[in-house]
Amino acid sequence: MISWLRLRDVSCLLVLWGGLLATPASLAADQPPIVMVVMDPLAAELSCPCVKGYAQRDYKKLGEYLAEVLHRPVEVKFGESIDKGL
Repeated sequence: MISWLRLRDVSCLLVLWGGLLATPASLAADQPPIVMVVMDPLAAELSCPCVKGYAQRDYKKLGEYLAEVLHRPVEVKFGESIDKGL
């Protein structure tokens, strides 16, 4: 099982790598969207109904922020694995 520390580090690396792919706004229209697959069990869309309203992370806001910073559309998908998220 992957530890949360390692999972956090991987997700940070992916965000930083995505930042390197940023293009000027004038070229962004021609770029395909960046797809971010969220597998965090505390994401609002994936969390257990028994914890409704408690410690649920909103990754859609992160997607909106990344789209603004990277000048590219960002699709946020949710799944228990990358295959299910895509």
